[in-house]
Amino acid sequence: MYEGLYTNMNTLFAQFIAPARKFNSLVIENAGKLAEFQVNAAYSYTDIGLRPLREALQANDVDGLWRLVTSQNEAGRTLAAKLLADSQVLAGFGRDFGKEVEKLLAEDVVPSIMAAASNGAESSATRTADR
Repeated sequence: MYEGLYTNMNTLFAQFIAPARKFNSLVIENAGKLAEFQVNAAYSYTDIGLRPLREALQANDVDGLWRLVTSQNEAGRTLAAKLLADSQVLAGFGRDFGKEVEKLLAEDVVPSIMAAASNGAESSATRTADR
């Protein structure tokens, strides 16, 4: 008697929770990408900042001073290029995440809502007819 009810409830619950699971999976995947990006960026920016300091330690004469000035200039150019590239990568992460969320909404969430609404309307009609 209740087997059909339990089966129906389990099916509805699985349909209801599936989009949330997909969304959570998407969020976790993107968080991993972002964390990896941040670790790599921290390493790169640290290296860019330490390079001129290493050059400064070796500046014992005029040539060393010239290399120091040159390395600082190069560090500035490298930093500017890295910031531009990193901002484009981050914008790409956001763009890709947005597209995936929109796809998830279109494929899973909206149809689930429509199915739930139609099931609710059918059950309401069935209950009304039974009275």
